Amino acid sequence: MKPTSIPYANRTLRSQVEGIEDLQARLITGVFGPQLQSDWSPSAEELKCLNAGGVIRLHIIGEAHPAVMLTAVNTISEMN
Repeated sequence: MKPTSIPYANRTLRSQVEGIEDLQARLITGVFGPQLQSDWSPSAEELKCLNAGGVIRLHIIGEAHPAVMLTAVNTISEMN
């Protein structure tokens, strides 16, 4: 998954990890309070995986309010 530009982005989450891109985001106030929104697009390979029943897996990088990485995997049981 690759982050895409988001309309009205008003935040940039800076990556502290080499090879992980900074993330453009929009801070909004929603029903549950402040929320950061970001948009992501799957690669052709990831889209094929998703269309075949795969899932999107969220990887949290670090232990604080980190950058995130989304990937598509073939089965829920895959660990990486």
